[in-house]
Amino acid sequence: MSDPPTLDCNERAAQAALLSELADLAPLLSAADDGAATSQATALWQELKTLSWLSLPIMGTMLAQDGMVITNQVMIGYLVGTTESLAAAGVGNTIFSIAWFAIVGASSALDTMGSQSWGAGDRASLLKWGCVCCILLLMMNAVAIGMLAFAEPIALHLLSQSEETSAMVGTFCCLLIPGVPPFTLTVILHKMLQIQGRVAPPMLISGVTFLVNIAANFIFIRIFNFNGAPLATSASRVIMLLLTIAYLTRQPLVPESAHTLSVVATKAPSYWKSRGAFVVLAMQGALMMGLEEGGFNVTTAFAARLGDVDVAAHAAVISVLGLAFYSFPYAIAVAASIRVGELLGAQKPRLATVSAYVAVAAGGAFMVLCGTAMACKAHAVGRLFTANDDVVDAIASIAPLAGIFQASHIFDGIQGTCAGALRGMGRQREVLVFTVLGIWCVGIVSSYLLAFPTGLELRGLWVGTVLGVIATAVLNSMELLRVNWHHEARLAAIRTGTLAAADAWPAPGEKLPQRCSAKTVEQHGSAAALKQHASAAEDMPLLASSQRAVMPAPYAGFPDVA
Repeated sequence: MSDPPTLDCNERAAQAALLSELADLAPLLSAADDGAATSQATALWQELKTLSWLSLPIMGTMLAQDGMVITNQVMIGYLVGTTESLAAAGVGNTIFSIAWFAIVGASSALDTMGSQSWGAGDRASLLKWGCVCCILLLMMNAVAIGMLAFAEPIALHLLSQSEETSAMVGTFCCLLIPGVPPFTLTVILHKMLQIQGRVAPPMLISGVTFLVNIAANFIFIRIFNFNGAPLATSASRVIMLLLTIAYLTRQPLVPESAHTLSVVATKAPSYWKSRGAFVVLAMQGALMMGLEEGGFNVTTAFAARLGDVDVAAHAAVISVLGLAFYSFPYAIAVAASIRVGELLGAQKPRLATVSAYVAVAAGGAFMVLCGTAMACKAHAVGRLFTANDDVVDAIASIAPLAGIFQASHIFDGIQGTCAGALRGMGRQREVLVFTVLGIWCVGIVSSYLLAFPTGLELRGLWVGTVLGVIATAVLNSMELLRVNWHHEARLAAIRTGTLAAADAWPAPGEKLPQRCSAKTVEQHGSAAALKQHASAAEDMPLLASSQRAVMPAPYAGFPDVA
């Protein structure tokens, strides 16, 4: 096939518009390319199996990692036993969560760019985006560490804690600092493995670390009292990184890659130069997750104004809900983000659609079950954290509301998994806007008004939180229903640079002056010539057979990918 003719800027713009019109009339994929989606029942069953295969180990990974936070509070509640220490641990974990989840949100850019590159068979780009993610997140560590270092004045002046409790919060957060960089590196490495479908090693490593953390907490608290809990957690996070590195010394990070890790390290400066699109997605993701987590934790600041018993109860319930959400629906959301991005990168928009909707249904269903269990076992939740009867009674008084929160978290499951699917296609900005509108403008404002002016106190905080989650779920769902999946597949091709015809489309961020009609195309050149060029581009393979990566064995369970 002869090479298409070289076009000037005007012709390129006209061709881009024509290709866009042609793609709107005919799907980017042929029936053979997207054959697995011709039968909706078959596609549904395939994606259910694939998402289960991908999300269950990710659930185990996140359950173990988030469980380390609850381990702190449980051990302090029983081995230290004072209300002040339990409140300090709760507030300290709140401050850590606000700082940490901004980093987690930024890492969502790797879900987008990495999964789309992997789906297109571009292993070198997966390494590149992993390297860019590593540099960016380590830079963000400076902000997180600064926030933890100033935890005492934050607790004293912003969270209205007593001087004694604030001092304990400051010590708690400072002792968490050594674990932040190792935890960051571990998350990046685990994400890169998960994108490739190698989900078992991160789960096993995190599970072993969780058990190590329990033992370390027991020993360190016996030796160092309250300070032993954060010390144990930091030490456990270092161990988790060492276990991950030990695994990677035996198994390459990206099998059969053209570049070794040492070569990737030397290429870091050149990789960093192409950071533009990644950094934009990362910053939007950081704000999204930071504001979402911060929104829930602002209610802890409100609860702190009600006294130590209320803040201890509120922080305990928030921890349980956080563990339930981030370990299960959020894990499904991460799996959906990876799977949707991978299918869009592989130019399979129909399967991407099915995968997104299956994930949303699964996330919502799980949260209904979780909320029902919490409402029925209100006192058991309190006894999990402490033997203090006042705190247990306070937890029991709000646990049914928290159960309603979780049951309404069919909406939280929906909004979380919708957000995951949207992140998979690079729509972090929209998710950020919906978080601000739903969690903050509706949830935080109504929580404050119901808790204080109306006198509902702790119960009012939870009613307001429920309203915010429902609003966010509705916004995310409406956006997902509006998605043009074939258009998103084209954007993925442009973003990853793996589609042969991508040079005929406008680059990301480049806007055509208007949507050109056929008449406008004729003004810029021969419409017949442009149609011939478009036809030639459509006939080109996504990648030459020599460039297309052969998926490793762990990916064999993924239908229609290899």
